[in-house]
Amino acid sequence: MERRRSFRKKINMFANLLASGEHHAVHITNMSIKGVSVTTRPMSLLRSFNDEKLFQLKFKTLKGSSMDLQCRIKWSCKTPPVGITDHIGMEIVNPTAEYEAYFRTL
Repeated sequence: MERRRSFRKKINMFANLLASGEHHAVHITNMSIKGVSVTTRPMSLLRSFNDEKLFQLKFKTLKGSSMDLQCRIKWSCKTPPVGITDHIGMEIVNPTAEYEAYFRTL
């Protein structure tokens, strides 16, 4: 059974996740109007995240515009083999009209 609330589009894009004052390079694997999925090197911040903590996800669109999204981590897991990367699912908090317009162009 599909648990997602909205349709996701597969993409291949690099971004930065700002967490606890540190920038972490992430790879966006898919997006929806209300969520984003990323992979990254293992990050210690994932051990203690909670639903209330907000993170900034920054990336450049294919046309070169900067996007800055406020996100909340909803789930994370280690990817096989041996947890070489973390896979993170995030909810976009109050998506902007600019982001929604961009998403429709993907």
